Amino acid sequence: TDSFFGNDPLTPAPKIEPHAITEPLLEQRLTVSLPEARSISVKGKAPGGGSVAVLLRGSAKSWGETDLKNKKPAFDPKTDVKGPVVFAAAAAWGRGTRLVVVGDSDFCSNGMTDLASNPFIIAGAAGNPDFFLNAVNWLAGRKELISIAPKPMELKPLEITGPKRVSLIFVCAVLAPLVIGFIGLFVWVRRRSM
Repeated sequence: TDSFFGNDPLTPAPKIEPHAITEPLLEQRLTVSLPEARSISVKGKAPGGGSVAVLLRGSAKSWGETDLKNKKPAFDPKTDVKGPVVFAAAAAWGRGTRLVVVGDSDFCSNGMTDLASNPFIIAGAAGNPDFFLNAVNWLAGRKELISIAPKPMELKPLEITGPKRVSLIFVCAVLAPLVIGFIGLFVWVRRRSM
C-alpha cells in the first residue's frame, strides 16, 4: 500500500470503511496501523443471506506481498495479490451470528495499544485500541458500547516552519543569551562600583 507508517511498507495504514465498528474512528479521524498485516479475501455474501462488510482496505496501489524476506518489496504480478487488498472485514447472518476477521493480531497487543509509552502509536495507531474494543462490542451485540475511549494523553505537535523557525532560533540562541549576558555584566559592574 502507499499509505504506511514510519519507513516500513509492511506496516500499512489502511483506509477505514464505514461500518458500525468504524464509525467512531471516522468521526474522530483516528488511524489504525497493522504491523506486518496479511491481506484477507472477501468473497460474495455470508451464508444464509447474511452481509459482509469491509472494515479496513488498502489503497488502489496496495498489493499482497508473497516474498516477506525481500527488504524492498515490489509488486510481482505473477506471485503477489493485486490490490486494493482487504485487511479486515465483518460478517453477520442468522440469529445474531457475527464474525470479524482481521489480517493481523499485533494491532491489539499491548505494544500497539499503550498510548502513554509508545510515541509511534500516537502517530499512527491511535485508533487501534478503539477498533479492537468496538469489534468486540459489535460481536457481543452491544452497540451502545461502541465508542471512542478517553485517551490518557493528547499529542499536540508543534509545527514551526519558515520565518517562524528562524525567529525562534534567533530569540532562543542569540537574543536570550545576549540579554542574560548584559544583565550579568550590569550586575557585576554595579557591584564593583559599590
